[in-house]
Amino acid sequence: MVNNGASTSSYDVQLRLYRDDVNGISLPTQVTIGIYQIGTNNLVTCKTLYETGASLVPLGDPCYTPNPNVVRIEEKIYQTISSVTLPNYTFGYYLQYEVCCRNQLATNLATPTSDGITVFAIIPNPGLGQNSTPDFGNYPNDAYFCVNNIKQFTYPVTDPDGDQLVYSLVAPLDEGTGFGTCSNSAPGSGTYPFYPDCVFSPGFSASNMIGGPPNYPAMSIDASTGEITAAPTQQGFYAFAVRVEEYRNGLR
Repeated sequence: MVNNGASTSSYDVQLRLYRDDVNGISLPTQVTIGIYQIGTNNLVTCKTLYETGASLVPLGDPCYTPNPNVVRIEEKIYQTISSVTLPNYTFGYYLQYEVCCRNQLATNLATPTSDGITVFAIIPNPGLGQNSTPDFGNYPNDAYFCVNNIKQFTYPVTDPDGDQLVYSLVAPLDEGTGFGTCSNSAPGSGTYPFYPDCVFSPGFSASNMIGGPPNYPAMSIDASTGEITAAPTQQGFYAFAVRVEEYRNGLR
């Protein structure tokens, strides 16, 4: 989400979706997100994003290149045609896109075929001035792990406003439990992050998302650089999520 400069309350929204191009279903040509008030969870508007490009993610590094007949990832990029304008609101807003269901091959989830996917971002009060959300950039070509080997990779996250970014690993979010007016979105409830976590399979948890212990450290992320480190002990497809929070003048 980019504050487009025309106004501190005017935003352009981009969404990147990734799918398993070997085992997954096709991605749509357009999606509809919901924008909600923080605190009330009231819907402000639905916004349709249209496909602007699709491609396969090039995977491989000097040490290893995954077999494309086993691991092949498609990326689709969606964009708003017109900007979204939001009034000043003290508590800010959140954007949400959801879809069901997850890849049945997700090793670390208890019920992946009934778990939804929530993609989520927060917009602070537009009255506070220019602010855009962090951009995850292009999918890294080395974004995979090797069994019984400690490996690192980093998402190339940047912030258009130069805000400080803080990274953490969190459980993947399930879809909303409420009824949504927007075709690909539903309001959240309760406290941040407003949507329920997916339930992990036995042996996995938010503190041990892809295995490793006791022979290797659990998956971790450097809070300052975003570098992810892991060494799974079993081959598989694993679901995890990266949360990026921005700080300006010490305030989130």
